[in-house]
Amino acid sequence: MGISNIITSEEVFNFFNKKLAKGKNLKLIFRLTRDGGEAGTFHDMCDHIKNTITLIMSEDGKIFGGYASIPWTSELGYKLDEKAYLFSLDQQSIYSVVEKENAVYHSPHCLSSFGKDDLLIYNGCDEIRGSYSEFGSSYKLPEGI
Repeated sequence: MGISNIITSEEVFNFFNKKLAKGKNLKLIFRLTRDGGEAGTFHDMCDHIKNTITLIMSEDGKIFGGYASIPWTSELGYKLDEKAYLFSLDQQSIYSVVEKENAVYHSPHCLSSFGKDDLLIYNGCDEIRGSYSEFGSSYKLPEGI
């Protein structure tokens, strides 16, 4: 059905392909289950690559992630990305960035991270709990929340 083995529903795949991938052929660059959860490995493989989609499945099976139009780097700090967004495949929703100057967070100690605590994936996330999401800091909350 596609490059990811976590998108198993045709309905979710169709949303992903139409709204996120926009029909483009995607290339899998980094897979945590294949490449491990070390930030250094992530940055070796993903730094200097723009227009990336981060796709995550939580321990309870929720599928979500983010899009960054700017290239990833190991340079510490928040980065401006006017085109960045977060998404939920389960809700088939896209959440716009409202603090564009804090759209993505770059760090040699993190994998892909978005906003001020909106979605942070820490080094060693495959073995150590600590990655988290406090949605609504830099990205627009869904209606009713």
